[in-house]
Amino acid sequence: MLNLKNLSNLNSILSIKQKKNFITLCLLMIFAMFLEILVLKCIYILLNSFTNNNINESSVIFTIIKKINFNFDINFFLIAVIFSAFFSRTILNLFINWKKGKFIFKTKEVLSEKFLNGYLYMPLQACEGTWKP
Repeated sequence: MLNLKNLSNLNSILSIKQKKNFITLCLLMIFAMFLEILVLKCIYILLNSFTNNNINESSVIFTIIKKINFNFDINFFLIAVIFSAFFSRTILNLFINWKKGKFIFKTKEVLSEKFLNGYLYMPLQACEGTWKP
């Protein structure tokens, strides 16, 4: 479980640019989650329409499709929506993984540089009693 002390430590360690990247990454993950839900809902409606001749008309997505009033079969439209949402979700997940890897490695680089500079520029009195020839 995330406690507030760890969150405040993370807040003090990360720079403003890293915080913005982190928030952007979280928002992209939430959007990918909604695309996944859309794909699953469309697959459910499509399978339901294949098994039943009368489609569940209480579904919100079905009522939206019916209001558009296409000239072709609803199953074809659902397959096109599933394909496009699945393709978009896959591209978005690839982009998220690329951003996540870039964020992790850039953060490791910045933190390592901060810690190394802090160690190198430490006053000599702090290290005085630790080294013996």
